[in-house]
Amino acid sequence: MSKLEIFSIEEYLSYTLSLLELLNSVSSRLSNLDQARLSLVHGLTLVENSPSLATKHLKAIQFQQGYSFTTNFGKDHDDEVRVFSGKEWIVHEAVKEMRSIGFWVCGVMLSCLYGDGKPYMELRKIAGGFDGSLVATLDFKINEQLIEKRPLFSEIKEVNNGVSNLLVASDEVRHDAANELQTKLRVLEKLSDDISKEVDNLFANVMTQRSELIDSFRLQKQPQKSSV
Repeated sequence: MSKLEIFSIEEYLSYTLSLLELLNSVSSRLSNLDQARLSLVHGLTLVENSPSLATKHLKAIQFQQGYSFTTNFGKDHDDEVRVFSGKEWIVHEAVKEMRSIGFWVCGVMLSCLYGDGKPYMELRKIAGGFDGSLVATLDFKINEQLIEKRPLFSEIKEVNNGVSNLLVASDEVRHDAANELQTKLRVLEKLSDDISKEVDNLFANVMTQRSELIDSFRLQKQPQKSSV
């Protein structure tokens, strides 16, 4: 196995390790959202008989500012300049494209879950921009919104609006406001479940691919047994 082939494997393993970290971050935020959603669901059960107690649970989903990555996230410590050709160049470009797409998707996802454009901006910087990537057109369309405005899934916005409406609702419309919030919470639950399933499946697939590649790499490094 050539030095460039080894580097290509290391490059892929480095990228997928970063991707796993990002997927864990998405899962962690989804877990926080689920906790907030369950608290709201509990609050709704108290609206009719214990309005004052319900108020303690009827709080808008909080935004978490200041999200940041680990110091060495996504960085390649090997500064050696390499010239690729043939198959090695194709593999290198493929990993580079996967990295751009993976970082872009996770950056957008995290920003919309946290209500903060920082995750997207940091991943954009780490990836060296997305101008030459397959996601360049999409990135151009949403870049301004993610940076200048507070990005947030509409389902989360709707729940927070529902909480605000319920807290100021009069006795005559409180029941309807509670039902409306309950519907919005179900929609948010479905969004969270759908994303969680995709994240879990992707995490499992990446882990499987990494394990298979590492096993194959180890086998190739083992000395060949003599046939004598």
